[in-house]
Amino acid sequence: MTMKFEKETRRLKTLIRLSGRLQSKHLDELKTQIEGTRSRIALDLNEVTLVDIETVRFLNACEKSGVEILNCWPYIQEWMIREKGREREGNTIDRNARATDQNPSLRLAGNRIEKE
Repeated sequence: MTMKFEKETRRLKTLIRLSGRLQSKHLDELKTQIEGTRSRIALDLNEVTLVDIETVRFLNACEKSGVEILNCWPYIQEWMIREKGREREGNTIDRNARATDQNPSLRLAGNRIEKE
């Protein structure tokens, strides 16, 4: 199945309707659609049937930058939430690893720092 983009601008809002399988190979085109828009942006995912991990990360980045995500299927929403949690955990682990590198009396235990 192919990916279909429909762009509609009304006053101060641009709606981009997506349908089909939204995969990483489509993200450059979607980025182009978004970057060429000066108004507020909303992505309508009602007809999106499948996504991959790179798409989930992209959607999270869009949402973080103010793009509104509409009509998102529950499984995609759940995946986005889980991926946000993984990103936060990864940032915590990275910060903790840097802290232990800077102070040899500390060690990393899971995602926590413990004093030796």
